[in-house]
Amino acid sequence: MQLRQDTNPSQIYKTFQAIEPDAHRAVIRFFERREDEILNLEFHEFFELLIAYGDALFKIGDYTTFIKVSNSIIEQSIYHNIQYHKDIDIYQHTLYQKAAAYYQIHHYKKAEHILVELVKINPKNKLVKRFLRKVMSQEKVPFVRKARAISVLLYLVAILIILVDILLGNSFLNAYAQNIRYLWMAFIVLGIVLLLFVEGIQCLKIYRKVNQIR
Repeated sequence: MQLRQDTNPSQIYKTFQAIEPDAHRAVIRFFERREDEILNLEFHEFFELLIAYGDALFKIGDYTTFIKVSNSIIEQSIYHNIQYHKDIDIYQHTLYQKAAAYYQIHHYKKAEHILVELVKINPKNKLVKRFLRKVMSQEKVPFVRKARAISVLLYLVAILIILVDILLGNSFLNAYAQNIRYLWMAFIVLGIVLLLFVEGIQCLKIYRKVNQIR
């Protein structure tokens, strides 16, 4: 169901409409200063202002407050059976923003849970799937953590070998100079190969897991 537009809007709604769409902080100030009046508006006007308020909070990066407001938007859209607002699926759009807000404040599991539900609602939404893969890649998988730690260790060993070679001088280790060069290069290459291999496996696992969501 589409949110209907009023042919005889209230004065407070007209005042709100005069605010520039990109003036997000002005929208927030207006809503918060006149919240008591807004709560007493007809539902369609109140809901439109609530959506605008939530969108403004999201766009300025006030994610914690946005998450609270998004809960109200989602509840109202379900209770009043409002799916579309200005040709946007407000339920799915708000859920996506909520997942993005959780991602920004590093609550990856909560973001993942929401995105999984969105994929179930619309499995063909490539944007949501791509975001879900990004969120899942933030999960601290033990074997990936270990591989990263080993790679860093290999880089450090390579740097140590280079420093020793420089400090002792080529004349001292002249007979072994070529072998030393091969050694630190081998440590660096091994670190890179290990990291790429493990990250590649993890990306493949995530890709398959997302595609299996039904």
